[in-house]
Amino acid sequence: MISPRDLKTLRSEDPKGFLEQVREHTSKYVLGLEDHRFDRGLGWGGELRLIINANVELHFVAGFNAEMETAAELPQFCVFPDDAQAGKTRKTLLEVPDLAEPVRGTIFFVSTDEYRCLCQDVAEILERYGDFELVPDGWLATGALKQLLEKRVLEDSEVTRERRFDFRRGVVAVLAAAPLAPTESPESDEADAFLARHSDVSSPVLTDDDPGAS
Repeated sequence: MISPRDLKTLRSEDPKGFLEQVREHTSKYVLGLEDHRFDRGLGWGGELRLIINANVELHFVAGFNAEMETAAELPQFCVFPDDAQAGKTRKTLLEVPDLAEPVRGTIFFVSTDEYRCLCQDVAEILERYGDFELVPDGWLATGALKQLLEKRVLEDSEVTRERRFDFRRGVVAVLAAAPLAPTESPESDEADAFLARHSDVSSPVLTDDDPGAS
């Protein structure tokens, strides 16, 4: 596999070649990563965040705080440690100003030990790939994180509903946020080819289950 250093060079000097590498190693999804562990005064949101297919944002929330005092105040999709509820999910409705309908979400409960392992997996990806906005699933080690994403998160009905908007910004927009060479940018046909191959939830099954613990 191409090294992270060579990938960074490729992303800077040959964005289309970088996109080809991403496409080659993607089967179901790509990830963007955000690291907020060292933010001063972190209030609302998770210490680590994964953006699945430039759309679904999965927060890793270590516990409640002054900005998130109840489950109703947690992010739309989040991983939350709770030994008593590990393995369960809870559907949520988030009231957002200016939106006619509440936002439907899911809390994925895990054990304290599993939460620690998941955060370690994310930290290892960050250490290896840094600020890459498109990390394909093929670059992920087979571990707790991959199991969580593929067995629980991507199978969740509310995530499936939200994935109607995968790549709404397009791959071009995602890559444009990366430090590309000034005169180079990916072309739209490359993005279209990527979408045609990897938007695997083109007709999701929508459910109308009432929010509640499951």
